[in-house]
Amino acid sequence: MEVTLRAQPRSATGKGPARQARMAGRVPAILYGRGIVPTPLAVDSKLIGHALHTEAGANVLVNLEVEGGRRYLTMVREVQRHPVRGNLLHVDFVNTARDVKTHAEVPLQITGESRGVREGGVIEHHLWELRVEALPTDIPSSIEADISSLGIGDHLRVADITPPQGVDIVSEPEEIILSVVEPQAARGGAEGEGGEAAGEGEASAEG
Repeated sequence: MEVTLRAQPRSATGKGPARQARMAGRVPAILYGRGIVPTPLAVDSKLIGHALHTEAGANVLVNLEVEGGRRYLTMVREVQRHPVRGNLLHVDFVNTARDVKTHAEVPLQITGESRGVREGGVIEHHLWELRVEALPTDIPSSIEADISSLGIGDHLRVADITPPQGVDIVSEPEEIILSVVEPQAARGGAEGEGGEAAGEGEASAEG
């Protein structure tokens, strides 16, 4: 997914100018990467908001048109938002190229109904994104993981995921994405019964 976004250079930096830019409907940003000096910019807050809410999410490719005729193919590397209001405070753009592989965090999309869940188990989710390496145009919006075959006591690991063609997963292969476990009540009951049995045994020994 690609979008085109116009950007204006910022001659003044710091909290005061950044606040003024936001009041004028622009988001302070910085452009950095291979072959360029880090450049302070400002982009329209509504347009960058729309760009980040496409199907590609934060991995959207942004054709950045900087005032003065310069164009850069970029990806969003970091987004800062207000902790309460959620509005954009600052955006980092990194210069990239279509023929150079890059890293990105891609969300996992869990599909199917686990056999273990049908048997009464519950899912413990540990990992929500995978780190991948691919050409910018090959980075997927999400990666699917089918859990239909997982029973109680089974785990889904990073190594179990098959990425799309042209994409390499670089997250730790043995990292657990999710597990199907017995319900907490059932586990607590079993532990309780074991504790009672142990207590009875100790009492008998003392007797």
